[in-house]
Amino acid sequence: SKAAKINWSAWVRPVNTNPIRFAACLVENGVGNSAVFYDYVYNTTNGLKADNTWQFVKFTIDISKPVGGTLPISFDGVGNENGDDGIYVWVGNHPGAPESEFYIDDIRIYPQNAFVTTMYYDSRHGKPIASVDANSRCG
Repeated sequence: SKAAKINWSAWVRPVNTNPIRFAACLVENGVGNSAVFYDYVYNTTNGLKADNTWQFVKFTIDISKPVGGTLPISFDGVGNENGDDGIYVWVGNHPGAPESEFYIDDIRIYPQNAFVTTMYYDSRHGKPIASVDANSRCG
């Protein structure tokens, strides 16, 4: 819905201190609208350390409050039978900024009040070996 809040989380291992950008733009009727976007930049101000360690990043975006642009009145946040309304997401380098080098793992994007469990499986036997909750705690 338009009032939804979406949690993002990931484990990142930066190689340098250049910012890592987590971004999204609106998709309505199957067409991306890059004028309406959401943005979170993980940098040294909010915790980025280039010490070759894995760091947990978690933040929330409010669909009703894009960083850029204005949410169109026509956007109801409800997908149709074609599933062509929603948010397009990406993680990468901040445009115009020095190139970021990083590893990323365990990316999660989910509604703020959702119960989330991620299961990890043994690739050889197909059996679950661990589960992790929305706060990356083993369950």
